[in-house]
Amino acid sequence: WFVNLLMIFNVTYAFACGKGWSPKIHCPSLLGFLTISLVIGLLSGATELFFPPSDRFWQVPEFWANFLSYPVFFFGGAIAQRNDWMEEIKEKSRVIIYTWAVLPTIMYVSLE
Repeated sequence: WFVNLLMIFNVTYAFACGKGWSPKIHCPSLLGFLTISLVIGLLSGATELFFPPSDRFWQVPEFWANFLSYPVFFFGGAIAQRNDWMEEIKEKSRVIIYTWAVLPTIMYVSLE
């Protein structure tokens, strides 16, 4: 299923975006990344209310719970690569980045 989705996204990317596609989008702030992740999480959680998480669609396990994030991450990664966001991210506060990575892990472990 994973390779199948990658092929679908790549074909979509090739036809929709074309060879000369290169939007100039600045790297979001850390608050922007936080907002994007919270919106994806809330929408995925709301979707799970209406569709059972064990459903399969296109052979993707837990399709309804996770699928929303896949195209966002794929096309977001394409935009990030085209605009060299990794260099911009290196200039951001490491303390905030590590906190944002560790805090949800601690919350998840404490709920188990």
